[in-house]
Amino acid sequence: MVAMQNTPAGRMIVNGAVQTPADALAAVDKMIARSENYDLAKRDYKGDAPNFRFTDAGQMEFNASQQLKGLTITDSSQPLGFTDYAFGQLLERMSRSYFGNTQPASKLMKREDWETMRRNYPQQFAAIMNDVLVKYAAKARNSGLLMRTYDETIRAIFTSLYGVVNNTAMLKAVYNVLAESANELPGLRVVRSEVTPDDMLLQVVWRNVDSPNAEANRPGDGFNLGEGSYGAGFLVRNGETGRNGISITPAIWRGPCTNSIFLKSAEAFTMRHIGMEADLLATIKVSTYKMLPLVDKALQMAFEAEVQQLPSIADVINGFAKEYKWSEKVKSSVLLGTEGRHTKMGLVNGVSYAAHAATGGDTDLMVDMSTLAGSFLMQPVSYFEKRAAK
Repeated sequence: MVAMQNTPAGRMIVNGAVQTPADALAAVDKMIARSENYDLAKRDYKGDAPNFRFTDAGQMEFNASQQLKGLTITDSSQPLGFTDYAFGQLLERMSRSYFGNTQPASKLMKREDWETMRRNYPQQFAAIMNDVLVKYAAKARNSGLLMRTYDETIRAIFTSLYGVVNNTAMLKAVYNVLAESANELPGLRVVRSEVTPDDMLLQVVWRNVDSPNAEANRPGDGFNLGEGSYGAGFLVRNGETGRNGISITPAIWRGPCTNSIFLKSAEAFTMRHIGMEADLLATIKVSTYKMLPLVDKALQMAFEAEVQQLPSIADVINGFAKEYKWSEKVKSSVLLGTEGRHTKMGLVNGVSYAAHAATGGDTDLMVDMSTLAGSFLMQPVSYFEKRAAK
């Protein structure tokens, strides 16, 4: 049975563990359907900088015409407002051309000042920004812009070189790989995955195993009873606004809670949104296939970490709390997640537990902390001894 959750924040989350390979594919298929539903409210506008113009209300509109076989084809938008993130992108992009790469806008005029001008003096703001757009077109090596919108709001501003790989296309590419491999992956599962209008995160477990260390296998471990105390697979991420690039990362999960441990290593695949969509998707498909055998290496590191003793776990956690400026909530969650195990894997489990328990549902923070857990897994014991001594 696939456990789905629709949240008020406009996201769909796959909760818990999916029970069969068929259910895993069904979960991804439902994510695709939700992403396609989001796509209905999306629109991209692409043209030269002069095709974009600020109105006296401080909003941006697009208007472009071209001749095609004697016909005039016009594309236009109504005046649109910005998300905070998109407005920041616009200021950064314009400033680099208007003021020069060595003088970012933050050095000349603070963002909050631009915001105040847009809010209190929209006509003056519009006049300045329209002048900036004209100068951007004259100075920029590539003056084309891409304006991405959702629900009549500008959500991102890019140059026209940005390679569009939308979440729907990304999910379909991974779905095709999983569908082709499902017969060879009896342990195929989907856990803790979500898609929003702007971002997607897909966690795929393709293998479930027990640890060879008998004391590490507790009753009740595993995604289902008897399935194994670890899951191994990969994390897939994509973003449509510039917050997240394309990435496929080896990952392991500790059952039954499915806390995530992401390994940002040489085997991880990352790519910027530059190039043709077909080429990007072909590369993604190949990289997904390459990821499957790499999880054995991650599992072996976890098995070894289970028996690698650390000095006082409290001292180690206190050392990292100072280094990473953890709150008391994060620090106590890490300690709780170790379950009293003074091993490297105990610490890794603690950090991965805190990634879900102490980040308040913030996906980016969760991924960052789960990646930190993975980085700890790859460190020698001496690394932790130094932290405990501080």
